[in-house]
Amino acid sequence: MLGLGETEDEVLTLMRDAREMDCNILTIGQYLRPTKQHLPVAEFVHPDRFKALEEAAYAMGSAPSSPAPRPEFVPRGTDGAAVPGGGVGGIRRLGDSANGQSFRR
Repeated sequence: MLGLGETEDEVLTLMRDAREMDCNILTIGQYLRPTKQHLPVAEFVHPDRFKALEEAAYAMGSAPSSPAPRPEFVPRGTDGAAVPGGGVGGIRRLGDSANGQSFRR
């Protein structure tokens, strides 16, 4: 989540560290304060910053970022091909198994 007071260097370091651990898809979004009991928003991140992070992610071999990632986003590898995984847009929902049966009771 961006907008909590993180620095650009901290975000890029996290992205590099995640990539070194073979993380191919990293979701980066704007933090929005859900209630007054939660931390306040320190910054509303401009879409140009997300674009810069997207370009940095591609340079590192990861999928893109956007200010509002959606669950139906189809993750793509560096070759442009959809990343397999099932579920909506190639992303499994929490509780879904590889064979389509739910782990929920």
